[in-house]
Amino acid sequence: MSIVKQGKKKRAEFSLPSLHFIVADDWIDKLEESFTICLKLHTFVDRTDMHRENDRVPMSLEKLYEKLKVSKSKFYR
Repeated sequence: MSIVKQGKKKRAEFSLPSLHFIVADDWIDKLEESFTICLKLHTFVDRTDMHRENDRVPMSLEKLYEKLKVSKSKFYR
């Protein structure tokens, strides 16, 4: 288990990594759903406490599966 530490930048200052055509051509169909789930997870993080030590998603795993509309096995794959 890894713990995400509070960053020094606000969420609005971040950008997504750039994608290259070779990567997109090979992986986009394979990872499209996983990629969007990953992006959604980043949006679920509770950032209301500016003095927090760790970022976390404030819900149980069962609620997270529901919100992402995926099964438990698909989530872990």
